[in-house]
Amino acid sequence: MVDNEKTKTEHFRDWATNKKLKPGACSFEATFTDVKLSEPLVPEKTVRFSTEAPFTVCGRRRADGGKEHIEGTAVLVSPESKTIRIRAHVAKFNRDAYKIGPKYTDGWFARVQSLAKVVAEEGEIDLTLFARPSSSQHSSR
Repeated sequence: MVDNEKTKTEHFRDWATNKKLKPGACSFEATFTDVKLSEPLVPEKTVRFSTEAPFTVCGRRRADGGKEHIEGTAVLVSPESKTIRIRAHVAKFNRDAYKIGPKYTDGWFARVQSLAKVVAEEGEIDLTLFARPSSSQHSSR
């Protein structure tokens, strides 16, 4: 959801899929490796972290191959399954770096959308997700 507004969300969805995929087939993915925790994870205690993580949006990585800076908190909610709740914040997420926008989307409607700056090129993303470490890396979708 973009700014809790239907119009902005619809525009972003059209641009993220480049109108070549169904929105349900498009995923926003981040891979967390080398996460720096402020202290070790223990059950039910919030721990701050920061990391640089690669993202993909509808299968596209950032055009320059870079990673996003992420800061947030992690809580070990289930020691048995090693389930971790992550709340993360990405400042200065640039949609153009992922080729998300009307100039990357075919059709007359995208051209009309480009005339109105409905969705900012740069914004912030807040994520809440659950993850479990894999054998080789910590990953989540």
